[in-house]
Amino acid sequence: MASADVAENLMPKSDEEDADSCLKNLIEALKVAKEEARKNAEEEALLKAEEAKKKAKEEAKAEKEEDKDVKQNVKDDGTSDIGVKQNGFINKAGGGGEYLILNANGEMGN
Repeated sequence: MASADVAENLMPKSDEEDADSCLKNLIEALKVAKEEARKNAEEEALLKAEEAKKKAKEEAKAEKEEDKDVKQNVKDDGTSDIGVKQNGFINKAGGGGEYLILNANGEMGN
């Protein structure tokens, strides 16, 4: 509460108000301001918690997608299935779906 608000609550609004009634008005205004500040703090904390939860969920999703991409390229035995066949490389020979299997030396093998 600003000092101007305190002064406003302490000033009598009519000739019938005395110091006690002005102090009671100030105390009531302070209680209302305190409650509003508490509610605002709670709302802000909830928003921050929701943002943190959303960010963590997005990070977990991105990590899961990354793991999925890596797992798609790895067979059960731990070898990669991209362009490799046993100890050699697979090169597509022609457009008829035929493949040449080359060993590590680039020679044809089975």
